[in-house]
Amino acid sequence: MNRFEKPFPQRQLTIIYPQMILPINWLSRGKLYDYLANINDWIIARSIKAAIRKFKISEFVYINSYNPLCFQKFPKFFKPLRYIYQTVDNIEESKYVNKHGGYLERRAVEEADYTLVTSSELLRKIQKVSANAYLIPNAAEIQVFQKSVSSPAEKPKEIAHVHNRIIGYVGNLDFRLDYRLIKNIALNHPEKILLLVGPVNTDEINIMGIDVLENVLMTGSKKYSELPVYIKYMDCTIIPFKCNELTKSIYPLKINEYLACGKPVVSTPFSEDIQGFASIIYLSENDRNFIESIDHAIATDTEIKTKERMEFASQNNWQNRIDLFWEIYHSNTRFYGRR
Repeated sequence: MNRFEKPFPQRQLTIIYPQMILPINWLSRGKLYDYLANINDWIIARSIKAAIRKFKISEFVYINSYNPLCFQKFPKFFKPLRYIYQTVDNIEESKYVNKHGGYLERRAVEEADYTLVTSSELLRKIQKVSANAYLIPNAAEIQVFQKSVSSPAEKPKEIAHVHNRIIGYVGNLDFRLDYRLIKNIALNHPEKILLLVGPVNTDEINIMGIDVLENVLMTGSKKYSELPVYIKYMDCTIIPFKCNELTKSIYPLKINEYLACGKPVVSTPFSEDIQGFASIIYLSENDRNFIESIDHAIATDTEIKTKERMEFASQNNWQNRIDLFWEIYHSNTRFYGRR
């Protein structure tokens, strides 16, 4: 049974919960996979058709955000004004989905009217398949994070007892992070607290013994609305990503969230896009430089630098990205009525 929700009617947002589809990603490429994929497409198509009928939708734009594994073939009734595909990571380097993701994403890009990407590296990658590719980088809820700077807020319970300087990371603790570097940060800053805010999706933290270090605190998953108050109490924020083919394609949301709170940022130079922040953050080529940059960032921080970071982040708000989306949309008038 399909389920529909309109949680934000003032924004004309409707959320569709289709029936469950078959878990087939473990299958090898071939006739069985294609047969079951067609069944999944039918399940999703039926949900979309029900929504179109229920809400009397006559014209619509279809955007597939980083899921080329679903709804690969459009039924006859499905005639969007435009079909837009969006990619947010290097799918060929992403665990689990890389089994079918590579060739299915290329197919989606070829069939789409145009493709949106979130990083410069992804733009180069997609342009090898289609000339109709456009860069719309990630952004942040700037006002939400900036508000935390001036708004009074009690320390979260995990750090209520902490009076030391805090080095902080906010995000998924997964395979993208350099845990050897993270451990070195904690060991070389014993007088500071290393605060890791986010879900743990790796065994490396336990394997490396990071979880038993006295100056490391991990909070687990937090609601998005809770993140600004954690960043508020960080003295220096970090992005300790590995430098590899996967991270080369990443434009992280957290960079603008950190800066919107006015916080110093120390990062590895994992992508071209993060290097574009070189004038406002500290980029470190190795562990020693990273560790020293944290001390330097804290020691030299000023109110002027805080304001500069907040102003820099203000350019990267979601409204600007929405405006860019519609600019791209309306500039591609040749695609109207294509189906």
